[in-house]
Amino acid sequence: MKSYHLFLSFVFGGLFILNGCQSKVPGLVSKPLAMGKINGMTLVVDDTTSSRKLIDTIATIFEAPYPVLPAVEPIFDVKVISYQELLGIKYMYERRTFLLVANLSDTASQVTKMVRADLGEEKIKRAKSDTSFNLTFGLDKWAKGQLIIYVFGKDQKSIENALTMRFNTIAQKINAHDYENLKSSVFGNDGENTEMESVILEKFGFNIQIPKLYVKAIEEDNFLWLRYDNKIVNQSIVIQKFPYKNESQWSVDSLIALRNRYGKKYITTGQPNAYMTTNTKDLPTLDYTYTHNGIFMREIRGIWETENDFMGGPYVSYAVYNKPKGEMIFIDTFVYAPGEDKRDLVQKLDCIVKTLSLPSLGGK
Repeated sequence: MKSYHLFLSFVFGGLFILNGCQSKVPGLVSKPLAMGKINGMTLVVDDTTSSRKLIDTIATIFEAPYPVLPAVEPIFDVKVISYQELLGIKYMYERRTFLLVANLSDTASQVTKMVRADLGEEKIKRAKSDTSFNLTFGLDKWAKGQLIIYVFGKDQKSIENALTMRFNTIAQKINAHDYENLKSSVFGNDGENTEMESVILEKFGFNIQIPKLYVKAIEEDNFLWLRYDNKIVNQSIVIQKFPYKNESQWSVDSLIALRNRYGKKYITTGQPNAYMTTNTKDLPTLDYTYTHNGIFMREIRGIWETENDFMGGPYVSYAVYNKPKGEMIFIDTFVYAPGEDKRDLVQKLDCIVKTLSLPSLGGK
């Protein structure tokens, strides 16, 4: 099954960075702090027919549906502005993430002129002779904490290919750039729930950062349900641990059976015989494996719902292999937020889980 993990994880790889591009915005003396929400991207275009085609291409790639949610939400929120708006509207250049796309053969394009000036002629010559060189990144061009994504090619077709082929790299870079803002939104000014962190370490043998606002819903010998509630959103984390026996425990069917088993026992509603289960029929279950902090993990994503009731939402389950102890840790996260967007809520839960480390592997 196709993996979407690349753009859902926060990967800090060896990406080529351009530093300190100088501002060309009239009147800008000192750089302000960049502003904007996570998953946002501003596309700057010329007012031309080819730009309208470019906008459609960008929308198809970057605003494709985020996997897997009950209703369609985009992977990224793309705002399109003209070159004139960039220079003419106050604070527009303070946005956190920009995408600048340049057709190097279009010498009349203002965006292309800007990209050429930023990259320098040496890199432009390289781009013309080496078609694989079609992407690079810049930092703090107009504001501090700003990411500039440069995509370029010799013609429109080359640009379309570059956007498609380099999407995962671009998405990783945006996710990495957003990480500190995302983490701040998760932990905020309240910090961590150190009491629950100690409980998890003692009961399940791993370290994890839990936001202060998460409280214990249920705790039993091999079961812990933590939840955060406000008037419109519920975000939940469920943790269990099992002896590792064989690879069959890592199958999608086995992990779904685990969440269905605990869902039927613990996650009920006010309706008679209503409990949480997993919908494997109407929407796909995505699964992929990877190593995080030196830990082998399997992740599945899909939709949960309730038997005999009308509640539901997205879930992400994680199987964690604690090899030194011969154990499998099962962490299930799910969101209930009727009528609300859920993409960012899923990402916040993922941010919490990805703070996990194993003392048995030397993790603090």
